[in-house]
Amino acid sequence: MFTETGDEDVIVSTGFIPSITSPQVRRTLKIKSKPNTDPAYFEWAIYARDYMDFLTGYLIDSYDSEAGPYPGAGNGNSYANVGAGGDGTFNSGIELYGSMQLGGLLLDNAPDIYGDNEEGNPNQLILNDPPTPPPAFPDEELAAAQAAANNDLILINGLPFDGGTTLITDSNSDIIIPPGDYYFEYVDLASNQAIEIQPPGEVRFFLQASSPDSDALMLNSNLTWNVEAGIPTALCFFVEQGRIAIASNITIHGRIFAPNSHIFIDSNVEYYGAIVGNTFDMQSNENFHYDEALGIPSQYTGNVLVTSWVEATPQ
Repeated sequence: MFTETGDEDVIVSTGFIPSITSPQVRRTLKIKSKPNTDPAYFEWAIYARDYMDFLTGYLIDSYDSEAGPYPGAGNGNSYANVGAGGDGTFNSGIELYGSMQLGGLLLDNAPDIYGDNEEGNPNQLILNDPPTPPPAFPDEELAAAQAAANNDLILINGLPFDGGTTLITDSNSDIIIPPGDYYFEYVDLASNQAIEIQPPGEVRFFLQASSPDSDALMLNSNLTWNVEAGIPTALCFFVEQGRIAIASNITIHGRIFAPNSHIFIDSNVEYYGAIVGNTFDMQSNENFHYDEALGIPSQYTGNVLVTSWVEATPQ
């Protein structure tokens, strides 16, 4: 017998020894199961495979872009979870509307944790317990983006981009990027630019620097990314290797998946979406608004996961 109960399926099965026609032993199992999915790339507002180091003056909260623009239904929500596989160093003034889970120690100050435990989010501090990491880097998708060679679809001041796999822009350029996948070794976007996705859709950058210690992504000051659309699901940077630097006074609606990268974020950044890195050094006065629409499983693995079972009275 098979029934559905919310997100879980219930299977009740009876077995007979030696057979159903001449039973000497009969047992019934009641099994709860659900589809086995890989974790989402962005289950966390901010996730570090190793350590994270924050200075002072942070607001980290959440909203759901599918329900409308931030701050959502009246105010920000409290599902902006922060995780790290190693230690976390935090200065004063960290307001977190969500949970924090560290695989190592909490160094310096504890964040101020707000929110409640509705809908299963405990809004608590967990130490010495490594969180579940996100999925592996999508190498096959990076290779497909490299083979597609779509970079000439990007328009800079009305002309197709012709710089190969290195994108370096000048200040005050007019940059239009159509939906699609793009491959670069290095992207350096100059200051004082508003970069838009047109027509509406999803843009994914796959970046692979020449070495782990080389720069992969540089976003300079007074830059606005995808602000007109205002939907973090419309923009993603997948960085296979290389360092990332985000300068001050930037507004971004998007997400960054760079599990092998060191990420430096300067002061006064307004970030809507989610970010994954290996290590983080983050300066002061940052606002991170996690988009709950990003926290869906990355893919179905093709089998089911047994969540519980119990021997039941035969029916």
